[in-house]
Amino acid sequence: CGYSDDGDFVTGQVVRVDHASGIARIMNAGHPLPILIRGGRAETVGLTPGFPFGVALDAEYHVQELELDVGDRLVFLTDGILERNAANVNTIEVLTQTRELHAREAVQALTQAVVDACGGVLRDDATVLCVDWHGGPTGARDASSGADQ
Repeated sequence: CGYSDDGDFVTGQVVRVDHASGIARIMNAGHPLPILIRGGRAETVGLTPGFPFGVALDAEYHVQELELDVGDRLVFLTDGILERNAANVNTIEVLTQTRELHAREAVQALTQAVVDACGGVLRDDATVLCVDWHGGPTGARDASSGADQ
């Protein structure tokens, strides 16, 4: 609030994944809800959003927990993926159809669908972060030389 003009705000999320327990702790400041792909199905994670950053100096933000299962994919996205012409893109469907792809290719497929829907002209940021959960420190995934899938 101290660094913005009156009426300015920004949405966002802060996420921390505890590798030992597989619990994602998420604080949502008015941002679009993340999407969880589990067991072949994609659905939004039912977080309670807080105020956007910059709205009120005394705003309280609550950390909410999501227990991740091995094989889960958690997708965070900005509102530019969902608004204006991009609203014609069925994000849940695209993420469901690309669930077997490497996270990088799933993100590329979604962002390309958004760019196509917008005729190549984005009027807002369109950012996607995809987190694949392979288990904690004792997980079977070897990432010492990059992606193994």
